[in-house]
Amino acid sequence: MTRNDDSTAVLIAAAIPVLALFGFSRWIGADFDLTVDAIVASAGVLLVALAVWWFIRPDVLMLAVLSLVIVWPLWWPVLDSIAVGGEKPDFWLEPDASAPWWTAEWFRWAVEAALVGAFAYLASKKFT
Repeated sequence: MTRNDDSTAVLIAAAIPVLALFGFSRWIGADFDLTVDAIVASAGVLLVALAVWWFIRPDVLMLAVLSLVIVWPLWWPVLDSIAVGGEKPDFWLEPDASAPWWTAEWFRWAVEAALVGAFAYLASKKFT
């Protein structure tokens, strides 16, 4: 292969994940930047969780629930973006009364509380 062929191959290899991320963000109806931020942060949490599992070998279910506790708030901006039609939401405006229920603060924090409760339950079962 020549240098030009290598450059083309690298460009195509880099374009495929970007196009996949773009397609995913359009499929869920969210802003591309917010979706990429959430996916990259979620991947970072996943890598840390895999490293913890590799070296410490904790209970897999506890580690998965703890990872969800950390990842769930990372996706809140994506939910807001879906609610406003795939745009970046303006966080300085008051919440719209016609906004979907899944973008309400009570729902976000209820899911977070349920995840924390699940982790606490699993931890209490493990350590008692």
